[in-house]
Amino acid sequence: MKVIYFDTETTGLLKPKMVPLEKQPYIIDIGCIVVVDGKVVERYSQLVKPPIEIDEVITKITKITNEELKNQPSFKDVYNELKRVFADTDYVVAHNAKFDMGMLKNELQRLDKEDDFPMPKHVICTVEEFTPLFGKYPKLTEVYKKVMGVTLDEKHRALSDANDLYTICEKAGIPAV
Repeated sequence: MKVIYFDTETTGLLKPKMVPLEKQPYIIDIGCIVVVDGKVVERYSQLVKPPIEIDEVITKITKITNEELKNQPSFKDVYNELKRVFADTDYVVAHNAKFDMGMLKNELQRLDKEDDFPMPKHVICTVEEFTPLFGKYPKLTEVYKKVMGVTLDEKHRALSDANDLYTICEKAGIPAV
């Protein structure tokens, strides 16, 4: 069984679906922890140059700067590698999967590659999984503290957040198969 613990950092929040694709935010950081049969086999991390400048609030949250992104590949340039990472995946797990998978789908639509990408059979959202425990949509840091018993600093970097998510899920048994 192949599971990817997945996170993205972006130029902003998803807008309603009626907003044109070109006005939707762009991915600037991708992080994947790839687990096959219970063992981490790959950690994939890639900064992505968006076609727009990121504003200061995004830099403040992620610590990613326009200067850092200047010489990074575009999403089109990382598409084949990301397709390789996602190939034959049974589950993708994300904290707020609707957001991360929505961002991925938008990027794929921009390339007209939505039908060519190996979308996983199952998507697990840890926000939804842990909401009953908290009575609200919990932040990743709150879930980490509850499950792991220690405080986690907010990082908002894709690979780091995907790794923290993997740590939580490994202890909590997510996915439970």
